Amino acid sequence: MKMDGKPIIEVDSGLIHAYALRPDQPGQPLSWEQCQNLPEPEEGSYHWFHLNIAMQPAKRWLNAAKGLPEAAVEAMLDNDNHPHMVLSHSGFLLTLNDLNITLDGETEAIGILRVWVDRHRMITVRRSPKLATQRLLTQIERGVVPDSSVALFLELVEQVADNLSRLTGTLLRHIDIAEDALLAGRTHGLRQRLGMLRREAVTLHRLVSPDRQALARLHARTTHWLHPDEVEAFRQSFEDLNALAEDVRVAQDRAKVLQDEFSALMAEETNRNLYTLSIASVVLLPMTLVTGYFGMNTGGLPLGNEIGNGTVVATLIMLIVGIITGLWVHFFFKRKG
Repeated sequence: MKMDGKPIIEVDSGLIHAYALRPDQPGQPLSWEQCQNLPEPEEGSYHWFHLNIAMQPAKRWLNAAKGLPEAAVEAMLDNDNHPHMVLSHSGFLLTLNDLNITLDGETEAIGILRVWVDRHRMITVRRSPKLATQRLLTQIERGVVPDSSVALFLELVEQVADNLSRLTGTLLRHIDIAEDALLAGRTHGLRQRLGMLRREAVTLHRLVSPDRQALARLHARTTHWLHPDEVEAFRQSFEDLNALAEDVRVAQDRAKVLQDEFSALMAEETNRNLYTLSIASVVLLPMTLVTGYFGMNTGGLPLGNEIGNGTVVATLIMLIVGIITGLWVHFFFKRKG
């Protein structure tokens, strides 16, 4: 357990941290006992509860929480990772995709973060640590407190968008490197790299697109209880996600184009090799026929032992046939071209 402005972490209860927040004031950590029968905050204040939904006490707390619609509680307790959005007259629930944090502090695959917001609180639930909530917590600990629970939610959305934006920027840089390698003809291992980049782009598209669509629907349906500045902040967050979705689409298109160019380059190289092989085969086939004919071990073969220079004559015949065939192939393909 930590005090002095630090989050009060009670692992057994499922409480990751809870804060009483007021603009322009440091956030006040709340204990699990305080969260049990917490009165509604004063005007201008709000709460943030961050829970590990894998713990049974946190589930019971959600089921007993006042003012939470049943549909919102069911969505927060749902084990599936499909998107959720619940709207009520007093608040909303939204599912966001964010990066998981491993035990060594590194980020890994995307996970689900579910968020409930009303005028008095924001409740975030997760099953594994998320980067966006960790960065938002750091901001609160530094004394940067948004004006309202809705503003806190939009700050969380901004953190999620920033995390996905950094992934997109890294992906675009890797695509630039792959493009330079393709133009320079350094194709060793490029097929696997391009396939990986395209899969990453598709994955990012599947993550950003639902968040953008959900925020757009949320913005359209909650304006009746949002303040004008919050409506504008919603619009800005939606535009940021739109720009991020466009960057992801560009990355996806570029990865696909590079894959197509690589395939065309490999096909062209294969055709060139097959052309060379075909020319060699056509030129050598008559020569092989001549050498095979004179190599037969049969009686009465022309240019046999009775002619001392039979080998020379056979060699000349073979060369003459090869030259005639080569010239014919050359003029044939030249006329076709």
